[in-house]
Amino acid sequence: MLTSDLAFLCPSKNICKNNDLEIWVNNQTKKIIGINIHQDYKNLNDLVINNLLLFIKKYKNKYVFLFIPHDKRKNELEFMKSIQQKVENSFICTYLEPCYEKYILSKLYCIITCRMHLSILTLSNITPNINICYNGTKAIGLFSLFNLEKFVICPKNITSIFNLFIQIENKYLEYQNKIKSKLNYIKLLSNKQLDFIK
Repeated sequence: MLTSDLAFLCPSKNICKNNDLEIWVNNQTKKIIGINIHQDYKNLNDLVINNLLLFIKKYKNKYVFLFIPHDKRKNELEFMKSIQQKVENSFICTYLEPCYEKYILSKLYCIITCRMHLSILTLSNITPNINICYNGTKAIGLFSLFNLEKFVICPKNITSIFNLFIQIENKYLEYQNKIKSKLNYIKLLSNKQLDFIK
């Protein structure tokens, strides 16, 4: 039976507020790019991190950056703080509850993430994102549901992030329309799992 991830059914709710985060988000005059990064790439960690910092440096005058730790099990918050401190015009939030995380993600222009479930929450907001995969099969399978698998990057090909982001900027509505055209069907696939256990 073909199904999709239950995270697609996560509602967006402005609950469990992070006041400092909301003040920062609401005060921005530039569009916000979300960043999520971890250390699960082993010998490619430095390559991924250095290219993300180069990407941020290239766009620092056009966008601001919100660092979003996602996985408490991996101590992402402390690691991401060490990266965020190098970035002007940025903010780092604490771990967010999924419903509230989805609400915050809805305010972003785009997100670059290393976590599949963060991609799911972003896609379900009809927000473009690029996934830097560490388990490529899952992420490619997710994005292929929307015919967007080219936006999944293997760590060794991290330099392609520059070209892919230009494509998002140039064809932003086209990316959104690809999500919109499939999202209801994918939510139906997610609901199949709930039907199965009833």
